[in-house]
Amino acid sequence: MNFEEILQDAPEETVPARQLDSESQASEASAPARVWKDRLGVMAELYASLSAEEVVPLRKIKAETEIYVIGRTLERTRWNRRAAADLLKISYRGLLYKIRQYNIRPEPGMFEGSVEG
Repeated sequence: MNFEEILQDAPEETVPARQLDSESQASEASAPARVWKDRLGVMAELYASLSAEEVVPLRKIKAETEIYVIGRTLERTRWNRRAAADLLKISYRGLLYKIRQYNIRPEPGMFEGSVEG
């Protein structure tokens, strides 16, 4: 199993348990967190099984993860950067910095056919 396969089935959105009213809702909200914890464990095992020549620096893994998560969030918000920053729980300026740092761009044709009012 590689990193792409692990991230492919990731949950779209997680609601923090403290925002929920009842205990039953809290247990349902923690399910995606358990899924992520399990996936991270699998990723750690995969990483530990690599030979010295195959080991990827943590900095590169962090950058690839940030690019993936920021890109998916921007797609979900149709590139509304302020909404994306809110979802990611980072400052707007921090998001702009990351977009420039990683040269993240919208997919070609993403906004074609959109109706402007």
